Amino acid sequence: TRSRCRDWADDESLFIKAAAGRQSHRASFIRGGLHQAAGRPVEAAREYEAAVARHPGAAEAWYGLAVSRADAGQRAGAREAAERALALEPRNPVLRFGWASRLAKEGDALGAARLYRRAVELEPTYLQAWVNLGAAYGRLGRRRDADAAFATALRLAPADPFARYAYGVVEERAGRRAAAAALYRAALERDPGFEPARRRLAGLGATR
Repeated sequence: TRSRCRDWADDESLFIKAAAGRQSHRASFIRGGLHQAAGRPVEAAREYEAAVARHPGAAEAWYGLAVSRADAGQRAGAREAAERALALEPRNPVLRFGWASRLAKEGDALGAARLYRRAVELEPTYLQAWVNLGAAYGRLGRRRDADAAFATALRLAPADPFARYAYGVVEERAGRRAAAAALYRAALERDPGFEPARRRLAGLGATR
């Protein structure tokens, strides 16, 4: 510890630039996160691969590998790593939420909905997962399921503007402009400074 004190100026100087000698899987995991945060997914994947080679049971490292591979355009390898992470921690709702968000970003609304559903089964008060589940169902055209998910979200956080805003986006995309406008207004009633709702409302040609 004393010999490494001179290496530290910031996290990168300690874990990447001055890395030497035998390291634990945790050090590789940290380096992977630093590369990922700096926008270097290929280097991040290399470090996460080293981490899981040293500790195959490290779910967080497998998940980091999945994200870095996805960012590097390696979809097949990303999904394989994500499946390993989820299998290692079958009762972790956060990992399911995170990977569901990646699937939604890629346009896989069905895969995202399945993972969001599992996340809220594991953690019934997981507000953002309920909101995202509603949005995924909206993408799939499953209006009844979307309504039920958003109803749960609104019940969990009646003062939260974002849930109403997200519900409004789903309604707007489905062509239900009046319902969307009402939800945007409800979001603004709870937070008058919530600009995304104000912009959407203005785009509908509605006035508050």
